[in-house]
Amino acid sequence: MQMVPNGLLPAITIEGEDGSKKVITESQVIMELLDQWHPEELGYKPMLPTSSEGYTRVQKLARLERDLFSYWCGFLFRPEGGPTSGGFGGILNAITNNDSGQMSSSMRGFVECLKRVDEELQATKGPWFLSSDDFDYPTMIDFIYISHIERMLASCAYWKGYKIRGTGEFPGIDTWLEAFDQRESYLAFKSDFYTNVMDIPPQYGPGFYGGVSEEVQELYAKKIRGKDGSSWNLPLPHDDELEPLYEGPPLPMCVLEATGLVDYGNANEEEMARACRHHAAWKLASNGINVSRLILIFLSIKIQQKLIIFFFPFKFKGISFRCQRRCKRSHKST
Repeated sequence: MQMVPNGLLPAITIEGEDGSKKVITESQVIMELLDQWHPEELGYKPMLPTSSEGYTRVQKLARLERDLFSYWCGFLFRPEGGPTSGGFGGILNAITNNDSGQMSSSMRGFVECLKRVDEELQATKGPWFLSSDDFDYPTMIDFIYISHIERMLASCAYWKGYKIRGTGEFPGIDTWLEAFDQRESYLAFKSDFYTNVMDIPPQYGPGFYGGVSEEVQELYAKKIRGKDGSSWNLPLPHDDELEPLYEGPPLPMCVLEATGLVDYGNANEEEMARACRHHAAWKLASNGINVSRLILIFLSIKIQQKLIIFFFPFKFKGISFRCQRRCKRSHKST
């Protein structure tokens, strides 16, 4: 908060040659700086193409990402109108029959822009936006897209009842998301639908309900909030239609290698459970300073409460006595 009083993240402080300091909060600028500070000559993979053709494509994709973000905001944070313009009950057939004439203008613009993104992904030889012989891994433009598309997957399902992933409508995006799910570095910071939905209103404002149909929207919203009676029951299913879990190594490969459980698919359940506990303990211990601070804060609050009750017992006994009398009166009156 000292660096950025409004709490905007990410943020980085750059010190100039003259000693002056500047705080940068634009994520794309920060990524470009990190790429410059970690050149290929030192063994790092480049995040941006150096050719003029590659640079032109990145700029084109960056503009498309801004278009997608704009259409998403218009679709999510503004009312769509009644059924004739794509509100509840007006466009369920539009999704299943691909009849865009029944959609609201905001939804139609968003879906069409998603299709443009999907086409760009399918135009490459691999899952990434710049997939080629030089780039067989995600680059900066993929990272620019993924954080917003994560929010779109969750918010469109929650507020609009509109499912993007796994419908077959956007095969390029599906393949792209599956490729991300195979990377441990991505899984380390990947968020879930509930967290994304809860984080959006403080940042952008509340979303407007609408979209596909009231029934579908309410079903998806209950599943995301865990109010449908089953979606939050453990163990979570890997084949959930709305938010499928990643099916792969249950722990980082370095942990599986250290515990001799590389063949995790055929591992002994007790050994795997032990490895999971050890990994959880290691994660907790590695963050020991912050955990200790949290415990001390909790203990200080408890101690303050005990001291107040100890030094002012009659005050609290009086409150307790008055509460008991009110409860008795209420019971007699009933």
